[in-house]
Amino acid sequence: MNRIFIDTSAWYAFIDKNDPDHKESEKLYKSNTKPLITSNFIFDETVTLLMSRLGFDIAVKFGESLKKSNFVNIIRITDEDEDSAWRIFLKYKLRVRLYGLHEFCRNAQAENRYGIYFR
Repeated sequence: MNRIFIDTSAWYAFIDKNDPDHKESEKLYKSNTKPLITSNFIFDETVTLLMSRLGFDIAVKFGESLKKSNFVNIIRITDEDEDSAWRIFLKYKLRVRLYGLHEFCRNAQAENRYGIYFR
């Protein structure tokens, strides 16, 4: 089964009507038929970002809708994912320059465990 991993920036663009990518993310979300996956870390980060930028009520509405969704699966980052992510982070310190690299590594480890891959 093909699944799509959604990160904080995609969730935020979908929720914030003033985000430059809102219309595109809304179009993609509404036309998508594949199950969505996100992590507990991304859930936390997105709710925090929504609360700080758009307010508590919007953050709660988003969080509740994700938790109740049958279409979105929130995967849990394990201790093993964390340890592996840290090793990846240290290994590629000079070769990869990404904001949130450690988060990327954690999610990549979880994706590997669940059979989800970036395409």
